[in-house]
Amino acid sequence: MTALSLSLILSVSSFLVISYGNAPNKGGVFTFAVYYGSAINRKVIDYLNSFNMVILEPWAFNTSELAQIRAIKIAYIDLGEFDNGSSCCKVNVSAVEIGYDSLWGQPVVNASSPIWQQYIMCEVNSVMKKGFQGVLFDDIDVAQQYPSVSHGIITIIKDVRQLYPAAVIGVNRGFVIFQNVSPYINFIMYEDYGTQVVGPGQIAFVQNTSRIYSLTETIRHYNVTLIALAYAQYPGDVYYSYASYLACAEGVPIYITNWDVTATWPQSCPASHKPLPVFR
Repeated sequence: MTALSLSLILSVSSFLVISYGNAPNKGGVFTFAVYYGSAINRKVIDYLNSFNMVILEPWAFNTSELAQIRAIKIAYIDLGEFDNGSSCCKVNVSAVEIGYDSLWGQPVVNASSPIWQQYIMCEVNSVMKKGFQGVLFDDIDVAQQYPSVSHGIITIIKDVRQLYPAAVIGVNRGFVIFQNVSPYINFIMYEDYGTQVVGPGQIAFVQNTSRIYSLTETIRHYNVTLIALAYAQYPGDVYYSYASYLACAEGVPIYITNWDVTATWPQSCPASHKPLPVFR
């Protein structure tokens, strides 16, 4: 792959202007995809190459497949829970487990434990050596239910920034500690932007849209780019349309996918900001 020259310029509209390698630029409009699938083929790679930035499960791609993707490649790393993903890094989960996520069937971990911190740093080092340009830390919302892990999460993100000053670092939600981590991250992904997963194959509307508006406005006061993730049963259904209108009306780049984030759907955003439809 050609050498990457990556620069992120954060504009007031919360869009990323990206200059790098031979990745698509889309006329200066930022586009991104989130794909956690393990099925990697020519169709998937071509789909991912239609975006500026892609967030991926790092274990699903070998180095050859990864090199074919021209976009900025962001590795998904679960910071707040143990997702049992394939990795060369090992950890004694029983030594750090403090709770359980029944929706996804995953242990919640003590991010303040040196055992977990060493494991995450191993994960980060592994994906950066593999060819990723950055990381997305997930499940940092656990800091709301388990405040004792907040310091550990903040410390890990700060340490990663110090070790990789040029990396693109993002977090998924984590609003309770957002102010603390904002100096060390490039972007925040607002998952459940209008719709959410409530069970395997089950999508529902997020009822409190006023909180979405409020958090969107709050994030805009920081030097951090806001992107959104939402869910639907299929492209163009009521969930897809609701989340799309909601994000586009707020000027927030959004990616809409299926419940397990394995879809390769077309992404669209209305050219004009039409009134937000009400779906019941």
